[in-house]
Amino acid sequence: MPYIIKGDIEVGGASGPVLTIAPGTTIKLQSGVELYCGYNNPGAFVAAGTSGRILFTSWRESPSPGDWRDIGFYGMTGAQTALKHCLIEYGGGSNGNIYIRSTDKPDIANDSIGHSADWGIYLEGSTYPDTIAMRLTNYFYSNASGDIRRP
Repeated sequence: MPYIIKGDIEVGGASGPVLTIAPGTTIKLQSGVELYCGYNNPGAFVAAGTSGRILFTSWRESPSPGDWRDIGFYGMTGAQTALKHCLIEYGGGSNGNIYIRSTDKPDIANDSIGHSADWGIYLEGSTYPDTIAMRLTNYFYSNASGDIRRP
């Protein structure tokens, strides 16, 4: 049974909460939705699908690029934050499937990132993860503007 996200979700708070997504989980995001952490308060997001790929996709039966906004990581994102062994597709309604602003987190590896209406990963600010490692350890496909956008 998939989880359907109908509105933005921010993972963050005074205690620095961590949202962990179980392997094999399917998350369907509705139009304009962003799932993000570290914007207003410390927070972390762990999606490690090593024993079962985690799917982030559109809620529509016939998905299209840009159906949802992005998975966002901001300046207060926690160190344990990771997207590993995930399939992330049909987002990019705002910049890319994954949006990273002013943080060197998350650890992004062994993911398939595609069908974005814009970039696969959109980087903004002066601090962000190693783009060479991201290119080498992830599979990008069918992203309208390209794989990774660097400032």
